[in-house]
Amino acid sequence: MNKDELKAMLEEIRKEEVAEEAKVVEGGFDISELADALGDKIVKAIVEAKGGGTDSEKEALKGKMFKGKSALDAIEFPSNLSNLTADEKTATFFKALASERTNPRAAEVLRALVEGTDAQGGYLVPEEFRAEVFRLLPDYSVMRKLARVIPMTRDTMNLNYLASKPEAYWTSEYAEKTTSSASIGRETLTPHKLVCLLPVSEELLMDANISVVSFIAELFAERIGEIEDKAYFIGSGTGQPTGLMTTMSTNNVGGNDFDAIIDLIYFRSQAVRKSKRTAFVGHKNVIKAFRKVKDDDGRYIWSAGNPENGEPDRLYGYPIHEMNWMNQKKMVFGDFSYYVIGDRQQLTVRTTMEGGDAWRRDSMEIKAKIRVDGVTVLENAFAVLGVS
Repeated sequence: MNKDELKAMLEEIRKEEVAEEAKVVEGGFDISELADALGDKIVKAIVEAKGGGTDSEKEALKGKMFKGKSALDAIEFPSNLSNLTADEKTATFFKALASERTNPRAAEVLRALVEGTDAQGGYLVPEEFRAEVFRLLPDYSVMRKLARVIPMTRDTMNLNYLASKPEAYWTSEYAEKTTSSASIGRETLTPHKLVCLLPVSEELLMDANISVVSFIAELFAERIGEIEDKAYFIGSGTGQPTGLMTTMSTNNVGGNDFDAIIDLIYFRSQAVRKSKRTAFVGHKNVIKAFRKVKDDDGRYIWSAGNPENGEPDRLYGYPIHEMNWMNQKKMVFGDFSYYVIGDRQQLTVRTTMEGGDAWRRDSMEIKAKIRVDGVTVLENAFAVLGVS
């Protein structure tokens, strides 16, 4: 198509546009009908100039070239949100966050996809995205792999446990019996707020696709997993969970050889040794030292796992995990079902395009929040090795 032909085509479109505008004024037609009609003509002219095109290609081009109301709804925010896949639903959620203040449709989409409102403290993310984040968390968190995780329905949860068992004894016939009692202990879970702040460019959010959503989910999971895991092992209990190693302040066993490991295992009861959740957790320096130990024939005693299959290394049959927030000279052994994590609040997000560096960098700051707590229910389920 030469310059004169293109000029003539545009002039014809202009005349039809004026005619369509007159119909709108006289008949009270929806302005979006005019927008779609003009969009169809422009797309048709461009596609024909290029030598043809499929209907799907025309629709895609229309969405890029002409942002009429219905085209915008169809391209960015599908009218039927129930048919979206999990990844599409999450992508749509983040796009709506980015354009909430400038596009009324974005607010409608957010209300349709999530529970709660921003005025009440943030949007609860679509369940699919929350599930994806919490599915990834164990990849970045040692304690969530091992501990008992309990959903909390209230602001506090009391965990009762048997601190001491009742006594049983032999007695003779007609002898006076003495009473026996059991002692019940209690630990209380009180959720603490954990916040992760993530700056994301407006362009990235508006162009969000499946890979971007997965990327954001991994970023949330990685950071939340790292920070909460630190608290589950060394947290002070003030404004954060009480760490396992904070509770286990003293060493039960000391030594630098595998005899010390055997002593550590047998320092605890048979019930602990046979539990499916019993494991070793130690600092990398402790693990490195024991990996170098060899038997009399020069063979390494350590049993290496298979990282490709997610299989951990094993020590005397028990899995061993690396946790570098711990003291670099300590290793803990025990039944991790006796460390309890309480999940109180779902993953919630709030956003700003004005606070922090968001305004200067054309970005959105996404603040993710969860409320959790963690506590050691039974100290006697664990033992600590200290190496010199």
